[in-house]
Amino acid sequence: MIFNSHNKYGTPSRIFHGFCALCVIAALIFIEIKPYFPKGSDGRALMQYAHIQAGLFVLWLIVPRILWRSANSQPDIDPAPGRFIKAIANLTHYMLYALMLVLPILGILTWQSSDHVVDFFGVTLPTIVGSSTEVKAIVKGTHEFLGNVMLYLVIVHILAALWHHFVAKDTTFVRMFGR
Repeated sequence: MIFNSHNKYGTPSRIFHGFCALCVIAALIFIEIKPYFPKGSDGRALMQYAHIQAGLFVLWLIVPRILWRSANSQPDIDPAPGRFIKAIANLTHYMLYALMLVLPILGILTWQSSDHVVDFFGVTLPTIVGSSTEVKAIVKGTHEFLGNVMLYLVIVHILAALWHHFVAKDTTFVRMFGR
């Protein structure tokens, strides 16, 4: 099934969700374990590189994902949640989408302002900003703060999906993953 139905997400929606989730979680894991490697070590550099690649992959996926989502109606939830739950869910989803777009861009700016070249699996990206300690301080701090927001939103998103499945016993979870 390509397009979303009234009760289930279509294959492209599920693939976009899965790959974005995998890359976001990977980026979070790589950056969180990076400090466990000594400064200047190959392991630390590998974690940084993997974090950047995962983030760039999210950036590469997010625009077509947003376009696909806007062109497809969302499957119904049975039983339908109340207005408050629906509003919170929508706000969380919009925040996740915004962060999947903004965080990689801030990451690119952070890396480039540190006088590094950004490449996506060997393809060099155009330089947006040159080396600048002032720019680096602002964008790095913002990137790290929003990265923490992303971490908490991902946790909330996962817990909410489990709550819908096991407590509310509605079809929120099965719309994406099946029974």
